[in-house]
Amino acid sequence: MKKLFTLFVISLFTIGSFSQAPEKMSYQAVIRNASGELVKSSPVGMKISILPNFVAGPAVYVETQTPTTNENGLVTLEIGGGTPVTGTFAGIDWSTGVFFLKTETDPTGGTSYSITGTSQLLSVPYALYSKTSENIKGVTISFTDDTLYLGTNKIIIPGISAANQLKDIDGNVYKTVKIGNQVWMAENLKTTKFANGESITGSFAYNNDNNNVATYGRLYTWYTVVDNRNICPNGWHAPSLAEWNGLVQYAITPDHLKESGTIHWTSPNTGATNSVLFTALPGGVSSGGGFFGLGQIGGFWLTREIDASNGLGFLLYYDNNPTTGDYVYRLKSWGHSVRCLKD
Repeated sequence: MKKLFTLFVISLFTIGSFSQAPEKMSYQAVIRNASGELVKSSPVGMKISILPNFVAGPAVYVETQTPTTNENGLVTLEIGGGTPVTGTFAGIDWSTGVFFLKTETDPTGGTSYSITGTSQLLSVPYALYSKTSENIKGVTISFTDDTLYLGTNKIIIPGISAANQLKDIDGNVYKTVKIGNQVWMAENLKTTKFANGESITGSFAYNNDNNNVATYGRLYTWYTVVDNRNICPNGWHAPSLAEWNGLVQYAITPDHLKESGTIHWTSPNTGATNSVLFTALPGGVSSGGGFFGLGQIGGFWLTREIDASNGLGFLLYYDNNPTTGDYVYRLKSWGHSVRCLKD
């Protein structure tokens, strides 16, 4: 069966004035053929439709494009920049309700669209919305920080507003990312306290140097990760084996979890693409008597217990040695990074 794995659909706008709002949305997806293989460095045919209010409704806008995938099967395009078939992108009245994005794809580059996907546009393209709303009689529009005010009503901008930021009990703020049906921290945990405010004793800064925490987070013992006081912010939890498996399976290969490049990972950082935006970092390991692997190993605890001495961890390596990603037994007293998952 042919599949289209949509990584994310986002609106990118720079607000200078309402009359100058860019009338495009960025879109990315990973394309596979009928055999489940990535379609690499090849043109693909795409038909994009904007549907109002319900999935089966008539499209208010349709366009076609023929973008080219990269070496990882990733296609990037700007909706609103293709060849119009129905309506105009500028003519969409974003204030009228909920909208859905429908994509139809021909992995051979033609117009025999055999792959279809539909998803709700959860984030209001507010620069365009404001453009259509500014002339509504009796409505005053103003921007205050990350909140859009329409008269006496306010809209928190998803993913930008402080109301949507994830904070731990220490006040550390984390980026988050939706990967498949899961919502993950996109940064390593840094907290020094459990969710109930009690101090964590089983946590370490790499080399006991707090300068490493801002980038790589802290390292935690397995005992800390499974403590019922909850190492994660309220509403979040440390991942089980099944939940981590779901992440790895969605990413297709663990390489796609690693931050690409060599800013934080030691060269060559083999295979890293970060295509699902998990941005795994090499925070290293605490062995109980020392530290090793900063820049070379990203080790993450899971809640699975192996035996009285060992818990289960998952390791990523800068050189894929011994494997791309490796489930390992680790002494519970060792320190690994933690990524929290939304309840």
